[in-house]
Amino acid sequence: MSTSSWYRSRCRATPGHAGAIRAALAAGKHVLSEWPLGVDAEEARSLAAEARAAGVRTAVVLQGLHSPDVRFVADLLAEGRLGRLESAVLVADGAPFGGGTIQADLAWTLDPAAGASILSIMAGHFLSTLEGVTGPFTSVSARLPLVHEQVTVAGTGERRRNGTPGNVLLHGTLAGGATASVAVQGGDRPDGVGFFLTLACERGTLVATPRRRGMYLHWTDWDISVDGKPLAVPAAYRTVPAAVPPGPATRIAALYRDVARALTEGRPARPDFDAAARQHRLLAAIEQSAAHGSRETAVR
Repeated sequence: MSTSSWYRSRCRATPGHAGAIRAALAAGKHVLSEWPLGVDAEEARSLAAEARAAGVRTAVVLQGLHSPDVRFVADLLAEGRLGRLESAVLVADGAPFGGGTIQADLAWTLDPAAGASILSIMAGHFLSTLEGVTGPFTSVSARLPLVHEQVTVAGTGERRRNGTPGNVLLHGTLAGGATASVAVQGGDRPDGVGFFLTLACERGTLVATPRRRGMYLHWTDWDISVDGKPLAVPAAYRTVPAAVPPGPATRIAALYRDVARALTEGRPARPDFDAAARQHRLLAAIEQSAAHGSRETAVR
């Protein structure tokens, strides 16, 4: 199939993804879906299985995996240049989710059945990006506090019942044996920090922050330092034309480039529906841990 036979699922509401994707699969189309792939892990698993059966290529917009910064830092760790990773700490802003006020066009996300929340959207992106650097989680212990039982819809003053968490807090272990702590802070504060990532290794501590204050982990260019000394990302890690501006566009362009190459090379795109289904399973493990106060295996 040619690149023109792709169908892109860009439904505003996550519950609409499955129907649109299944229609595209039935027509024999390759599919590029926004994240989240489905409303929960079971729907994502089903869509991945149906795509395999249809024999088409799939991709999901978890663009943090295509960040030059992510790939560079992942190589630093993989090559052992900082020694063994011992612990990772990520603190990230989760706005516009989790606050006492929400935009009118996002009010539908207050229903947990909609599958779009600070956990599924923001933590989903952040954890995918973090795992692109550190490797996958193998276990998680989490809390999902409901900070606001009632939320005000911006512009209308309407008060709506809320069933989604205001923060995502988790501790876990990674496949390489390191520990990881993640806090995704919800809210509607006008001047968020963005994120702060620390990787403590045997021979140094790497710190990454957004080059532009308030930007998301998976969107922006990073300022990176090791033991306080700035570290530049080599130009070779930028894989898109120079005309593409830095920042969010770079990551989306790199994802599109990978999709095109996946077609011509006859390989899966990165990430595809199977990878997205694994990410949904991690989120399901977080939900289970928060619901039962348990330590959950992160089945990948």
